[in-house]
Amino acid sequence: MPTINIMTAVARGMVLCAAAFAFTLSAEGQDVVTDRAGSGTEDVRETLPTTLPTQPEAVADEGTDKDDDDDRVWKKRRKYFNFSYHIGSLKPADHDSYGCDSEMGFGMDVGRTWYLHKRPLAGLMKVGLDATFLSVSYDKLGEIAYPDDLFGIVMGGGDGMMGELDEMVDIGNHRIDVGVQVGPSLTVNPVKALMLRAYFHYCPTYSMLLVDDDFCGNYASLFTYGLSVSYGFIGVGVEHRFGSGKYECNAYLPISDFNDKTKLKTSAVNFYISFKL
Repeated sequence: MPTINIMTAVARGMVLCAAAFAFTLSAEGQDVVTDRAGSGTEDVRETLPTTLPTQPEAVADEGTDKDDDDDRVWKKRRKYFNFSYHIGSLKPADHDSYGCDSEMGFGMDVGRTWYLHKRPLAGLMKVGLDATFLSVSYDKLGEIAYPDDLFGIVMGGGDGMMGELDEMVDIGNHRIDVGVQVGPSLTVNPVKALMLRAYFHYCPTYSMLLVDDDFCGNYASLFTYGLSVSYGFIGVGVEHRFGSGKYECNAYLPISDFNDKTKLKTSAVNFYISFKL
């Protein structure tokens, strides 16, 4: 019996040792799996912030850059100051004579453009409304081309009109126009800060003439259309101005209407330099 009890105790001890050893191996295996799973999770957590958000951030950066470019091109440089040199003529609308040409002329325009839509058409052009708050021009006019028969009649009459002409003080012929402008424009931005602009404006104007010692002034309906090219804050342009108005001037009395007014038409070409703000 003692022998059997000893063997039984030994067997139980061996079973307990085997169970403890198996439990130890199982615990170590769980730790290894847990470590591997934990390291994998850490790797995923480390890679997700560095890979997945990069694409939205890149798209956001591109959108921000594009918006900045649009702001630089379209939201700025909408005010303009134009300084021009022009040549032109002033002639009766219904008579071949009594015309005179501009010997030299200068002008200044101050205004602003409002675009009618936010996004550029086709990504490069916008339609706008131009408003020129002040348009001033001066012309030094040449001599009026009186018809030959007028001087024949005057010479034959002795005193009369020729005598009046002799008494006039010759201070030259001058013209000053003051008005505003309004009209549509089309602006194209092909690359960077380069802007191409075409426009057509209506120009209600108060036009004044000083012919020798005779001053006259009246409303004139003028129109202008032109093209300009600018880069950044500076540009150049050319435009044609035309229209007509009625003037009560002694120099045109022989061809005036029953109100002593003569309809004179204007035609001028302006070359200008423009500053954009």
